[in-house]
Amino acid sequence: GRTWQCGTIQLDMALPQKFDLEYSAKEGVRKRPIMIHRAILGSVERFFGILIEHFAGRFPLWISPEQIRILTVADRHLPFARDAKEKLQAAGFTVTVDDSAESVSKKVRNAQVSQVNYILTVGDKEMENGEVALRTRNGNVVGDIDLAQLTEKLHEEIESKSLSSYWDEKA
Repeated sequence: GRTWQCGTIQLDMALPQKFDLEYSAKEGVRKRPIMIHRAILGSVERFFGILIEHFAGRFPLWISPEQIRILTVADRHLPFARDAKEKLQAAGFTVTVDDSAESVSKKVRNAQVSQVNYILTVGDKEMENGEVALRTRNGNVVGDIDLAQLTEKLHEEIESKSLSSYWDEKA
């Protein structure tokens, strides 16, 4: 229910005075002008502030700064995770890999706190099956999924400009 002022057109009497601006009027006398400021978005910072507040940091996939984070269970899963990252980036997604020494539950929590839309976990079973374990930032555990199928569903979500996760809607 909050209203926002984004674009503005303003009359400014202060800056012309501050900069001692004058012009010659028709009558031959010096006059102080009035400035007109026009800002379509107000400012980029104000616009982003509105977006962040509106979404509470939980950006939809199509404007999220970090769309996918891949978590490794152990160091031996890193090559598979990097390969998955490359494939997802090639498909147009913003992807990071968390190969830190933290526990998987801590990595999941960090990704959720960072509001990463989709969290993919890679362990022995996933490597063996050529899949990733998928969960949403809301904690909805989807399960194992093939990268091609995941990519297809994520592209559909982006194209629809959905404000929520495909998998959270199905939950």
